[in-house]
Amino acid sequence: MNFTGYQVDEQIGHGGMATIYKGQQLSLQRPVAIKVLQKKLVKHQEIRTLFERESFIIAKLDHPNIINVIDQGITKNGQPYFVMNYVKGVDLDVVMRKGNVQMNASLDLFAQVAKALSYAHKNGIVHRDIKPSNILLDGEGTVRILDFGIAQLYRDFGQGIPNEDNMIMGTNSYLAPEMLESAANATHKSDIYSLGVVMYQFYTGQLPGQNPVNPRYLNSSLSPTLTELILRCLAKAPKDRPDNVDEIKHCLLTELKGKHLNEEQRKRAHSGVKKQFQLLDIIKEDLHSSVYLFSEKTTKKAIVIKKAPLAEKGYEQAKKLSQIRHRNIIDIYGTSKNDRVFILVMEYCTGGTLAERLTRPFALNKFLSIATDVCSALAYTHDNGLVHGNLRPSNILFQDNGVIKVSDFGFIRHYEQCSQEQNWYSIDNEDASVSADIYSAGVIFHQLLTAKLPQRKHLRFTPDETFTNLPEGIQSVIKKMLSLDPQKRFRSFHDINEELEPFLDDEQTLVLDKNAIAFDSLNTPEEIDERQPTSKNHPRYILWLSLIATSVFATYFYVQYPELIQKITESFIRLVSQLQD
Repeated sequence: MNFTGYQVDEQIGHGGMATIYKGQQLSLQRPVAIKVLQKKLVKHQEIRTLFERESFIIAKLDHPNIINVIDQGITKNGQPYFVMNYVKGVDLDVVMRKGNVQMNASLDLFAQVAKALSYAHKNGIVHRDIKPSNILLDGEGTVRILDFGIAQLYRDFGQGIPNEDNMIMGTNSYLAPEMLESAANATHKSDIYSLGVVMYQFYTGQLPGQNPVNPRYLNSSLSPTLTELILRCLAKAPKDRPDNVDEIKHCLLTELKGKHLNEEQRKRAHSGVKKQFQLLDIIKEDLHSSVYLFSEKTTKKAIVIKKAPLAEKGYEQAKKLSQIRHRNIIDIYGTSKNDRVFILVMEYCTGGTLAERLTRPFALNKFLSIATDVCSALAYTHDNGLVHGNLRPSNILFQDNGVIKVSDFGFIRHYEQCSQEQNWYSIDNEDASVSADIYSAGVIFHQLLTAKLPQRKHLRFTPDETFTNLPEGIQSVIKKMLSLDPQKRFRSFHDINEELEPFLDDEQTLVLDKNAIAFDSLNTPEEIDERQPTSKNHPRYILWLSLIATSVFATYFYVQYPELIQKITESFIRLVSQLQD
């Protein structure tokens, strides 16, 4: 079998769902895995469209615990295929058969699975087929999840696939009850159920079945907290399961208490931190700053502790922000410093960052919610004499209830000379200022609505089709924010919010793109409203319809009861005469 740009070395896997080959990407001379799906799938014309759309979105998933899809296509004989990074490892089926996995290692394993699912769910992608064979563990203990989106191709067009293949591609034992009724019922909570089945099987050696036995009866080493978590995941009703995968992740990390980290990592994290805090995880570590997840030992409240060398900027801004509060600005509980580093103690936002959600465009109503929150936060800090200087998607955070929090005021993003990464969020040699923050926000707003960074040709902004399909007023706002001349941008974020307010008041529902996504207050996928836009003046039509209906009713009443109408009219005339007297 031939694939343009790739050399096939050997077949490394085969099943009812697909055949997997190990190969080489010729241009970069790197190993890849090529997964070729069943030819019978393309009996349906719709599947080509779905495959092309879904594979494009899946290819944009960028997470350390997800196997990256780097290419896709359809072979000459009509078989869809994915090209993925090749990872040498074993799947969880093999791990379970071998056994002897320590409790801390297993908790870390499932915490990594939860992190991957959380990232996917925030981008509106449900896996639909979580099972041991789709969870890969490499030699370093890093978990990778396979086959995002592939199961949907089968379940949406499964009529032409024999039952035996259905059993191979996704045994019913791991499927949530609602998915057994219809594939259309799949939500993020279906993945939570499947993860619960995998955890139950891992710790007890058997599948839970319809009425699972308390797993602690089968494995006494399970803690009450972990036991309760597994049983909640297995709840038959989706509403009785954990609200989201972040809740599962936090529970697992709380059980671990940082024991999945090596001694050197724990030492760095605890340095300069009071003993009242319990280390849970490392969020980020680099040369310029480190960010850790802790919890208060008494209250169990999760907090974030950020450390940076004294030479880095951000301490003075954080100290000022610790004295003020705003709904859309991260709460800073305290600051301290010594002769080497400064430390910030901040609130923890379980919903992650905006950077984790930019695989496809946001629906207009969700964009407006985020954009106006960001504008409110920046307007408030600017009024208090603070500019951000580093606004980008990675420091726009989400709480569980969907509220936006802006963080990292004053911190500078470093771009290594050897890195191909560019600073898209500021203009070279433009100092931190209100106007510079407005430009940064303009780039972010463009990403929210198009899932792309703004492009320029000969220094002129060149909008793509997705952008030009936006309401003209929205286009104008973003173009003005993205002006290369600071004098031509808005003067303040107050002005931007004033321009956006009419769109908030507009009751029409717009779908900007067939791939647009929206998230509810729990940051979970929800259905896109595909209704056509309704007229902004629709109350007039309602008024006219009411008048017509009233006229018809009055005419009917007059014809049927003329004597009664005459008496009512005479009574009304006498009443008016009395009032005039």
